[in-house]
This record gives sequence, structure tokens and C-alpha cells, in this order.
Amino acid sequence: MGAISSRPFPRGTPHAGGSQADARAADPRGAEAAKDPLSVRRSGGIAKPEYRLSSYDVSSNVAPPTRAPKPVSASQVEMLEMVLPSDANLLGNMLGGRVMHHMDLCAAVAAQRHAGQVCVTASVDRIDFLSPVRIGELLVLKASVNFVHRTSMEVGVLCLAEDPRTGMRRHTASAYFTFVALSDTLEPTEVPPLRPDTPLEVRRFEAGRRRREARIAARQEEKVS
Repeated sequence: MGAISSRPFPRGTPHAGGSQADARAADPRGAEAAKDPLSVRRSGGIAKPEYRLSSYDVSSNVAPPTRAPKPVSASQVEMLEMVLPSDANLLGNMLGGRVMHHMDLCAAVAAQRHAGQVCVTASVDRIDFLSPVRIGELLVLKASVNFVHRTSMEVGVLCLAEDPRTGMRRHTASAYFTFVALSDTLEPTEVPPLRPDTPLEVRRFEAGRRRREARIAARQEEKVS
């Protein structure tokens, strides 16, 4: 007949003549762990947290939430810039490149207000400089989102020169900028739809749609040629 081992059973292990409840009663730490599965159990003086994964509904039948349309007025921008000698050419007029720089900034603010994301300039239609902005005058820039596609936006920018003494303004330049919204991973991301409310905004929206189609057609022709 073999010898009976005198080695005790591990704590918390059911054994002959005792139940699991008796084992938990003999080990208070096991009882606490049974009550709270996320409790920290200590072994050898080192805390070992236990984690439990939560379940989420990943059903493909659940459509992503749609973004509410934003009105044009929610993203309109007006900026003022005083023309200093450092901004001007030898004739005392603001440099054309400086005007373009401010137009791009103003358009970018409007695009980012609408998208709620960082936006980058994708293209610019031609810019005609109709009248110079002289030293001491104010460069007035007005930007408005005209048309929105899935990830891109057309922003129209109007430039005016204002005499600060009289308040008189004259048309200086205008252009259409196209911006693309980027996600946190720097990938193109969808933007909210645009809601044109006034007859003028509706006309600008339809004109922006036609300009987008013309740009796409022009790029296709360039690829063919």
C-alpha cells in the first residue's frame, strides 16, 4: 500500500471531504475574486489585473450616422488686411502673390468651418487682378462655400480694396478654390452636405456643380492628350 502524501492541497482547490464553497471560505481572496471578476488578485506580491472584453454591435445592417446639412452662412468668412510698404511692389501696390496668399487663407478658414476637419487646397481657378490695392488701403476678403461634393468643397473668394477714410470699396480680384477635407490619418474624408437657403446661394450651388463637372472633363482631356 502506497504512502499517503502529507502535501496539502492548493488553496481554493476542491478536495475530498470538502466543497468549493469550503475552499473559498478557507481562502478569503478567492471569495473576493468570485464576487468581483475584475478584482486584482495578488500572487507573489505582484498585482495581476484581469480584464473582460465588452461586446459591441458590429452588425453590417447598422448604417453609419448621416451628417446634418450645414447652411452656407455657418461658414462664411470676412477678413481685413492693411496694406503696408512691405506688402507692395515698386509702384506702391500690393503684390499679386500676397493677395493670392490671403485669398487662400480666407478660403481655407471657410472650408474648415464647414468640414470640421483640416482642409488642403486642391486647385484654384484663374485669378484676374482687376484693380490694385494701394499702400494704406484695406484688403477686404470674403469667402463662402458654394458647392460640396463627397470630400471636396468649392469656395468662392471676393477681394475688395477699401479706402479707410471714406469707406469706399472697389472690386480687386476673385477666384474659386477647391479644398479637400482630411481625416486624422490624412486621408480624404466626407464632409457635411451644404444647405443653400437663399436664391443667390442656390444659383451659386448649381454654378459650382457645373464648374466641378467642367474641371473633371478638362482633366480627362489632358490625360487623353
